[in-house]
Amino acid sequence: MKRLLFLITPLLIFTLLFSACSPTEKDNFESTLAYFQIDFIKSDFEMTESTSDKADYVRAYKVSVTEKERKKLIEHFKSFENGEFVKIPNAQNNFDILCDSLIKDFGSYKAVSEGYFALYNTISDKLQPKLNFDTLANFDFDFYRALIFDVDTNTLYIYDYSAT
Repeated sequence: MKRLLFLITPLLIFTLLFSACSPTEKDNFESTLAYFQIDFIKSDFEMTESTSDKADYVRAYKVSVTEKERKKLIEHFKSFENGEFVKIPNAQNNFDILCDSLIKDFGSYKAVSEGYFALYNTISDKLQPKLNFDTLANFDFDFYRALIFDVDTNTLYIYDYSAT
């Protein structure tokens, strides 16, 4: 019995250390939110993962936010409005450009009639300021993160895409 315990103990220690060092999907979700300077979302999320042969990393998250989180999100977005976060439908044409990329990279997107969206460029490591037709036309949609907030349904969508 002691011998069996002696053999199993290192394996258990290794497993515990490895699992403690590996990021969980919740860690990945929170990290992705942090790129958009959001650290107050505590609601559970749904995640989808793509097996696209055109991408190294493809994740999409969907969060039904609480009323308290909704108020904080809207305050946050308004503080950056017409800068990093753009209001829908005011910028519907620009939003349509993003949606075309989401359809190509994720297979679908959720139509939003009222809300906010933002883009994060993973190459330059910053939120894309002044989202307009020119900046979107030159945006690198091979390495990006996108955030869409649907005000009507209190749903937050986060997309993370890295091409091969």
